[in-house]
Amino acid sequence: MSSYWDNPKSLWDQIPQHDQEDASGQQPAAPEQLPAPEQPSAPEQPPAPQQLPPQQGRYQGLLSHNSIVIQQIRNFMADDFDILDTEGNCIGKIETTGGTLSRMFMGSRRLTVSEPDGTPVFVITDPTDLALDRYEVYYPDPHATAPEGQQQDGAESSRLLATIQQKFAFFKRRLEISIPGFANCEVDGDVWHYDATFFINDIEVAQMSRKWSGFTNFLSGNERYMLQLKDDLPPQLRAAIIGAAIALDLMAKKAQSD
Repeated sequence: MSSYWDNPKSLWDQIPQHDQEDASGQQPAAPEQLPAPEQPSAPEQPPAPQQLPPQQGRYQGLLSHNSIVIQQIRNFMADDFDILDTEGNCIGKIETTGGTLSRMFMGSRRLTVSEPDGTPVFVITDPTDLALDRYEVYYPDPHATAPEGQQQDGAESSRLLATIQQKFAFFKRRLEISIPGFANCEVDGDVWHYDATFFINDIEVAQMSRKWSGFTNFLSGNERYMLQLKDDLPPQLRAAIIGAAIALDLMAKKAQSD
């Protein structure tokens, strides 16, 4: 039996057939009893997607920002970062995770990028490789949690967002960013000095610069750099490019220490 909401005109068509023989004074009662057809507020409520930022889906936190400032907070044992907006408010953080021995002898092997409240957004890993440096960016699976409620480690509990591979071309180092479902992202500029532009299919999607560097941060060994993202990028590309920018920083640190 079909519902009234499946065919709203069907009920209105039945009213004249039953009430036509009666006095016309009985007919006004029908519209008063059935204000529902004028109520289709439920079908008209899908303006909800229009209230969201373009192409940013369910993300309202870190990945909804087009301009972010990454503040490096380095120490001997870890590479940690604060992520700020252009007014200096904290909108995210990056923390080194993993075993102490692996960090001591192999550098930062895993970094978790999270919202200010600690909710993981994505994870950057530094797989052991004997050739050129490589990083991987994963989106943590919200259902893959350990019994004690902590996020599980490992690629098997996450979704691959991007692979950042260092390559040599014409005696120069360059980066290739592979993003599943998208064309490769090319990086042009001085990647080791935080002055680079990211392109996909010759379209500029992001720019990294040192315009926010400060004298105090330089003296303390910390650095700031700004990442500007194209405003219509989907969340997957935003996470991949932010992860690639952080990977660039880690690669530059390794290159300076070699």
